[in-house]
Amino acid sequence: MTSSSAADKPKPPIAVYGAMAANGVIAVAKGVAALFTGSSAMFSECIHSLVDTANEGLLLHGMKRSAHKPDQAHPFGTGNPIWDGIASMMIGLTLASVALILAYESRSLLIGEAADPLVIDSIRQLAREDADVVEAGRPLTMHLGPDEVLLNLDVRFRSGLSSETIMGVVDRLERGIRERHPEIKRIFIEAESLRREGAGAVSGTPPV
Repeated sequence: MTSSSAADKPKPPIAVYGAMAANGVIAVAKGVAALFTGSSAMFSECIHSLVDTANEGLLLHGMKRSAHKPDQAHPFGTGNPIWDGIASMMIGLTLASVALILAYESRSLLIGEAADPLVIDSIRQLAREDADVVEAGRPLTMHLGPDEVLLNLDVRFRSGLSSETIMGVVDRLERGIRERHPEIKRIFIEAESLRREGAGAVSGTPPV
């Protein structure tokens, strides 16, 4: 083998192989930790490391394909660096778009966003339809998460009801609200009739 041919021979991508092996080991370690701890965050990190390992594999494949010599079908070779730049810009735009969407959604949840107006009206209507409820105030709601809503409802019961009956009505209202709107996890019903009797407020508890 001549010195020129030895110089033209591509060097093995040691750095890529090393990064691929390291990411693979890290992915296994994170997966084992997630299995024993049950941590969803650690499991997501395991998936992240697996994706990094797959990226190194794709990089190796691309380097191998780009090293092909010119042939009759591709007289100028198969490597065109412009596509790498275009792909990088497309990936950057995609990541930026996703980040903006997540920031918008997270901002509304972090500042205590209320439930949908249709949900609020539905809850109030459900309470008013109960035979033992005289009036229901406008429900106060707040998102605790994407699928978890807190509800505070002020209700005036029909006069003459005993405390036990009112407790039963509260339980009935809680069941009806949760059946119609499963995203409402925590319900607090304030009973005006109980306040007048000096018994305070009736608070619902989150489902077990």
